[in-house]
Amino acid sequence: MSIETVYSQQVEYQASFVLETQRIPDAYHFLLKDGKLFSPVTGLPAEKSITRRDSLEEAEYQAFLQIQDWFVQKEAGLVVWINPSFPNRYGCAKAIISEIVYTSASEKALINRAVCFDWDEETCLAFARNLGLSRVSSGWELRTNPVFLDKGASEEVIGLIEKHSPSQAQLIRSGQDFIIKERIKAEIASGYLPPSGDCLSSCGSALKIFTENSSQVSWEYNEGTCRICGKETSVGPCKICRVCERIL
Repeated sequence: MSIETVYSQQVEYQASFVLETQRIPDAYHFLLKDGKLFSPVTGLPAEKSITRRDSLEEAEYQAFLQIQDWFVQKEAGLVVWINPSFPNRYGCAKAIISEIVYTSASEKALINRAVCFDWDEETCLAFARNLGLSRVSSGWELRTNPVFLDKGASEEVIGLIEKHSPSQAQLIRSGQDFIIKERIKAEIASGYLPPSGDCLSSCGSALKIFTENSSQVSWEYNEGTCRICGKETSVGPCKICRVCERIL
């Protein structure tokens, strides 16, 4: 098992900003510890970093608690948390796609991908309804109601994303989003700041936890089958071997 370099929180934050503005999914994870979502960035429960200064942040905090409770109680599954843009706060819409997984050491983890879109409120609502969340009628309700799905729903979610952003869907399917982020972090840590894109980014309190905590993720390699070349070899969490990582 190999552990890759752990970067500073500032490096991770800059990498997330570059990814969001270039419309590349921002991938990261949380672990389970003492019944809480645990941040590899701060070494503390993720909820400790959430501010609750106004009604918007409080609503997002309550949604975060729903996700945390679901994660603790369930053995498998997927959740999609859709947040429309918000005046003077969020420049774009963001869907955070989280799936329960288990590490090689049998640790329970939540793999997350923050995916930004230039959607209006109606498009966000239509996306949620296609996932089965029919009871919401406003962006505010959508923000406070994550969509909880069964384990096998991953391809359905990616398929819906593909209708709006084929490039982001392909990055998620292939696992290249993880690889791209690692490369960007390495460049930033070496003193080079990759250019950001022209698209708006989205950040906030509870939302920020699901972005800034995309940092300091341990990149582990274990024996397995590479999803690209099909060889039995050492693969990372995206199930891609080192040789194919260099090719992609």
